[in-house]
Amino acid sequence: MLSLCVTFSYLVKLDVALADSDDLPLHEAVALLTDETLVQETQGHSLVMFYAEWCGFCKRLAPIWSELARQTRGQPEASGESSVNIAALRASEYREHVAAAFVQGYPTVLYMHGGVVVDEYDGDRTVKALRTYISSMVSMSEEERDALKAKSAVKRAEHELRREEQKAKRRQEEIRSEFQSNVTLLDLTNDSVVQAEISNRKDVILFVYTHSCEACTLVMPGFSEFASSVGIPDLRVMRMEAAEDEPVFPGAAFAYRDGFPVILYLRNLRVMGLYGGNAADVTQLVNFARRMKSLSKKQVEDAVSTLRVEAEVIAKEVRERKAFLASQQEQEFSAAVLNLTDSTFDQELAGKDAVVLFYAVWCGFCQKMKPEYTKFGLNSSVDGLVVAAIRADEHKRNRGSPLVSGYPTIMFLRNAQPVETFQAEEKIASEFRNFAQEMSQLTDEEAEERGRTLFARIEEGKMEERRRQQQKAREDAKRREEEIRKQKQARRKSTRGR
Repeated sequence: MLSLCVTFSYLVKLDVALADSDDLPLHEAVALLTDETLVQETQGHSLVMFYAEWCGFCKRLAPIWSELARQTRGQPEASGESSVNIAALRASEYREHVAAAFVQGYPTVLYMHGGVVVDEYDGDRTVKALRTYISSMVSMSEEERDALKAKSAVKRAEHELRREEQKAKRRQEEIRSEFQSNVTLLDLTNDSVVQAEISNRKDVILFVYTHSCEACTLVMPGFSEFASSVGIPDLRVMRMEAAEDEPVFPGAAFAYRDGFPVILYLRNLRVMGLYGGNAADVTQLVNFARRMKSLSKKQVEDAVSTLRVEAEVIAKEVRERKAFLASQQEQEFSAAVLNLTDSTFDQELAGKDAVVLFYAVWCGFCQKMKPEYTKFGLNSSVDGLVVAAIRADEHKRNRGSPLVSGYPTIMFLRNAQPVETFQAEEKIASEFRNFAQEMSQLTDEEAEERGRTLFARIEEGKMEERRRQQQKAREDAKRREEEIRKQKQARRKSTRGR
């Protein structure tokens, strides 16, 4: 038994050694840190490499880092370099530390002092360059160092804020996912569903919400509990996600007066009750449901009639407000952006840098993006830049049209020649500015090369799409042939049977 234990112990040690061997080979002079030891070990002047064991750049830096640690350790006290702690932290494993805000890739080299980040090194990765950097940081005055620390503190605070926002967003997504699992969807865009709901003669308590409504998310857990425990015969608890700017059906109009979420009591899809209590209070919701369930036929008809009139008035106001806002938005858009046509395209953009929005009036994504593009048009932050737009569904004979494969498409042009398309996921004013600034810094030669690459990329995409469609057509034809063959076989069998 003892022999078995010793053997097992040996194997465990061997396994640990093998695991450790996967790490970077660093000189013993390099201090290896963790989340727990980082602050303590960087109270003095410290240069820390944050790395991942699988990172090729980190592997190339490892021998340089080891040599740096070996050389600085042997320096005389007067040089100041010997007082600098050359350290490394395996950031692929340790991520909950004070420097996390600065580690956006591997390797990251940070100068730390007093347990906080002072500066990020972005120079050459040579021993000589690193030693020069160390000397400059050690000789820095306290005032200069404190100023750098203050900047780093701001960056860390912003990072922590983003982390908290991401955590809150993930939590909201979890709540919504659980809510959607627990509460049945009522799809009023499907005619067959609507008819089924009218004919099944069951009452419905309907939770109407929007995707971006934070107040809705807060009460979803309580409403989910109500949905799973209501226990009233012939009553179903359902949900419906509404558009943010227009009622889906007349009853949802109350939300545009009172705010989301709104909870309605329906019978045959007619609104007969509007809940005014706490949407997360299970007891109040149950009492409301029982009270509505017990109404007489006359009381139901009176309630339906009254609420229908109210809802129609609100819905009309919403439609009028929406039309007014759309008109106002279009006026602001036209004032901030140069509107192009096929005939004015070359003339207006000749000799200029421009960002052009190619859009269609029927495109919902285009309409949603217009306010952000308007902001960009009012402040592009690039001198001499033309911010323009063209109705690409109507004007299709310009230099940009061949590169437009969908709406909206945002394109940078120089001298009316396409250079690059906007690729960022977030279509917001700040991203448009970043795109414009990056593109405007290109030389004419670089812009021409980008333009050629863009055309080649678009053409390749079109060819790939054609190949995909051809493949689909072949598969469809093959499937039809197989269906015809099976039908013929079935007819032959049927004939033999007779």
